[in-house]
Amino acid sequence: MTITISSILFTAFVCLVFYNIRETLRLQFLTAASIIYVFLLSEYAGWVLLITAVFTWGTGLLISRLLDKGKSRPARITAVSGIIISTAGLIVFKYIPAFTAERFANDHFLTHILMPLGFSFYIFQTISYFAGLGSGKIPVIRNFFHLVLYLSWFPRFVSGPIERPGRFISELRSSVTVRFAEPERWTKVIHYIVTGCFMKMVIADRLGIFVDIIFEKCDGFAAPVLLLGILFYAFQIYFDFAGYSYVAAGVSQAFGITLTDNFKMPYFSANITEFWRRWHISLSSWLRDHVYIPLGGNRHGEARKILNTMIVFLICGAWHGSGPGFIIWGLLHGVYTAADTVLRDKGAKFIREGAAGRLLTFIGVCFAWVFFRAPSPDRAILYFRTIFKAGLRFHSLEAELAVLGLDRYEMLIIIFSVCGILLLEYAAYRRDILVPKLTAGLNAFPRYLLIFVLIFFIIIFGMYGPAFDSSKMIYMQF
Repeated sequence: MTITISSILFTAFVCLVFYNIRETLRLQFLTAASIIYVFLLSEYAGWVLLITAVFTWGTGLLISRLLDKGKSRPARITAVSGIIISTAGLIVFKYIPAFTAERFANDHFLTHILMPLGFSFYIFQTISYFAGLGSGKIPVIRNFFHLVLYLSWFPRFVSGPIERPGRFISELRSSVTVRFAEPERWTKVIHYIVTGCFMKMVIADRLGIFVDIIFEKCDGFAAPVLLLGILFYAFQIYFDFAGYSYVAAGVSQAFGITLTDNFKMPYFSANITEFWRRWHISLSSWLRDHVYIPLGGNRHGEARKILNTMIVFLICGAWHGSGPGFIIWGLLHGVYTAADTVLRDKGAKFIREGAAGRLLTFIGVCFAWVFFRAPSPDRAILYFRTIFKAGLRFHSLEAELAVLGLDRYEMLIIIFSVCGILLLEYAAYRRDILVPKLTAGLNAFPRYLLIFVLIFFIIIFGMYGPAFDSSKMIYMQF
């Protein structure tokens, strides 16, 4: 869901009705609410969703019928066909417009095929469903409403996480009997939502203003500002996506549904392998289960393992976007991961653990983010070239910060907000627990004080106004 007043009011209304209707009608109501929400966001996205849902439901029933008749081979062929068609749809929506825009006039009809909102996320759920059915690992979803809700659940529709069918359907069944009077659950709901809104509206949206200027005019700044721009983007994309994920998890828990954890303090990772266990967990685990393991994983020697790793990250980069910058970003992480595997096998603990490992991992991740954020690889290379060419030039730092509009007031808000959240994340990292769960478990006084401070900052320092689209999430475009 988007983080807007209208979304909050919509959620409040859905929640009010949910707890005041018969249990037998709850899932049908949530399905209708999710479809309405998607159509309100985009009618085009709504129709694509419904077409995908009908195709997925019908194909799933066919696979199940074939398995019931003992026809395992035709069932697997049908499942593979469903996966191929789903993948083809993703390729058409994501890559054809970009390809044709460079080769045809702007009025060519293929350039107007836009990626529907949420499509990249729920099409991966469709592939998981077909793969699970074909292998006999999950039961068929016979109830059409359950299948539609699995694909369209409105808190996670815009930017994930990517849910697995068996786990999510189990959560749906438990939500039917959930009771309103559960104080501990509502405490978690509040902490997830407030923490997520703070990360998104106070930190990520504020950093995004300066990141856009720095990357657009990178050849006009010296090294200090350009390095600051890389650091700002690293925190912007994390707090944007993690903040959204927390809000989605909090809203889902309001209905008794627990979503997959998508982030677990990734910037404290001691090596790149740990980073990908903590960053966009639902995507990295999906790629592991549906690409890496089917390719052979680590079962066929070191060379094959590295090749499989590179293929996984190539797909990871391509999933994020059609530009070459995303491919480079993915391949860089493939190289990082392959190198980390070799270092781990050789017992090189010094650069894979402790402070040194965390610093090297963070630097490598930040380096790759430049290719992810820059509009093209050429601009990314220009960005790095300017860092070395322009030099430090600290004497011009104050004037360059003034051009950015980054005065002392803004810098204090950024430093205080980022450091405050990072301190909470470090405490959560030490306990291997998410920040909202950590803060929700505090004693009453510190818990209420923290919520008050976060809400105060959201109201006073959150990014609002007609010139600023606070509802836009970075991962909406992927």
